[in-house]
Amino acid sequence: MKEISQIFVMLDDSQVIALVETAQEWLVFIAPGLGIEVAIAIANRWQALGTDRVKVILDVDPEVARLGYGTLEGLELIQKAAVQMKRHVFHQAGLRIGLLIVDKSMIIFSPKPLLIEASSSPGFQPNAICMDQISPTILGEIGWGQDGDNEKAIGLQSVTPDQIERIKADLQENPPQKFDITRTVQVFNSRFEFVEVEVRGCSISRKTATIPSELMAFIRDKDARNNLHSSYQIVRENSELSGKKIHQLRKQLVDSWLVLIPGFGMIVLRKNKEKLLEGIEKLKIEVGKFQKDIQEKLQEEINHNCKILVQSLLPAVLQNPPQRWRSQIGSNPSKNSIEAMLDSDLKKSFGSAEKLIQKMEVQVIFKAITYEMLNDPKFVQAIHKAIPTLQITHDEFEAARVVQATLF
Repeated sequence: MKEISQIFVMLDDSQVIALVETAQEWLVFIAPGLGIEVAIAIANRWQALGTDRVKVILDVDPEVARLGYGTLEGLELIQKAAVQMKRHVFHQAGLRIGLLIVDKSMIIFSPKPLLIEASSSPGFQPNAICMDQISPTILGEIGWGQDGDNEKAIGLQSVTPDQIERIKADLQENPPQKFDITRTVQVFNSRFEFVEVEVRGCSISRKTATIPSELMAFIRDKDARNNLHSSYQIVRENSELSGKKIHQLRKQLVDSWLVLIPGFGMIVLRKNKEKLLEGIEKLKIEVGKFQKDIQEKLQEEINHNCKILVQSLLPAVLQNPPQRWRSQIGSNPSKNSIEAMLDSDLKKSFGSAEKLIQKMEVQVIFKAITYEMLNDPKFVQAIHKAIPTLQITHDEFEAARVVQATLF
């Protein structure tokens, strides 16, 4: 390790392999996990150095592979190498730091999971400290001190073949994502997001009152029949209470800041997100005003339409009142009793204005790009067609285009 002149250094798999290959006396590798290339390098040095000259401590948990700290292939290979050398790989749950000892030098490092590695920017990114002396305390706690395993503090459990099989089954059931496309996903996410902007509860003209079935046949008034479909419209389509204005405001917001990607949904460019959020806040204010202003007028409209229905139905209902009313008004009810029951039934069907408007809200959901989308050959083409000026390089588009081949 004498060729390393800095205390703070950058250590990746290629550098680990290069250092491992220089080992002449002993080798220690401690980390959450390891990839196949590092495992091969350690296995080769193990053969060269001898049985008692190599120690490997890992966190053999399936989550390590899912986070990208190592691979199942690397774990299987190093376990096979240990068995051939009649030794063990050791397990330490929750291990998230790294230690590499090669002969008389030592590096303490922060392992970088592939999830981060895939999105890293180029350049010097120190993640390790190089030391020219090995602490006796460290050697003791890994089981290489004067008292051997009596001082050992980590890696107390030997990895067994059964553990490897359980990990393999777990990763088959819930496999790691393909980290080689993470950067492409993040490039796309840095440019835009999917977004859903919905106005809920404001379509008053779509709200209907379900008329009791035994009263349906009695409706005679022409205006009432015009409002009657399978149920009765509470307000007319062209009414100022319909909520049409709110939906027009929502449409203006969408047209101004969102772009439709056919087959996938609406997106907002990151550079426009702030303006979109400002527009959403204004829309929320308008919904609040609408909700406040409409209640009294809506109740009047409900009362008016309910009265029309009562007047239309009453003559026929007087001739043949519903049987279910008898428990309350008797077998020979007066006109006023029947009218009161009819009015009560219809008001229950219509509900109150307060209840109708209480769920008015603007709902906004942002969603990121997923690698499943990039695996769809139609996705990048749809993005490029919808926004040809989008600032993503040809290489990034090409990476997304061929991602299906790299995934499997």
